[in-house]
Amino acid sequence: MSVRTSLSAIALLFSILVYGQQDLVPRDGILDPEIYGSSRKNALYGELGGSGFLLSVSYERKLVDEEKLELNARIGFGSALLLSAVPLAGLNLCVGSSNSKFEIGFNAVRTYALDLFFADNTTYILGNPVVGYRYISDKGLLFRLTASPFFALSDPDDWIDEAFVFPWAGLSLGYSF
Repeated sequence: MSVRTSLSAIALLFSILVYGQQDLVPRDGILDPEIYGSSRKNALYGELGGSGFLLSVSYERKLVDEEKLELNARIGFGSALLLSAVPLAGLNLCVGSSNSKFEIGFNAVRTYALDLFFADNTTYILGNPVVGYRYISDKGLLFRLTASPFFALSDPDDWIDEAFVFPWAGLSLGYSF
């Protein structure tokens, strides 16, 4: 390798390293979420009603974080008196300002009847579209209010009517980090 090529490679590497050291964070250490998006990529919350029937716990991971648009993946575990929802998984799209957002999404919920009242443990797959409001405070407190009806995706023993749509709603509280 010639001296000229070596010096050019060193100069290029040096300029990349110097540019990489540039301070993009404001002096107060707080990034403007309108410009940089939220630094909070995870959320953990409990839900009354909603996608997990009566009670559930869910974890969300932000997959896409644009200026006014987020795409989140969700996994969770919910429970009811006669049915257990194990697990629930879904995607949701959030649109709006940095703190208040309109939320729309879809979850799939696997349910089975407990052996206590039924002869067998038949598994059902329910669809669960979600439409609602989401608020995340600057300190990370998360609040959700959603309409989340259920409908049958899989019914192996034709126990659920084909036109089955069960209206439902949920209230969530948690923390985004």
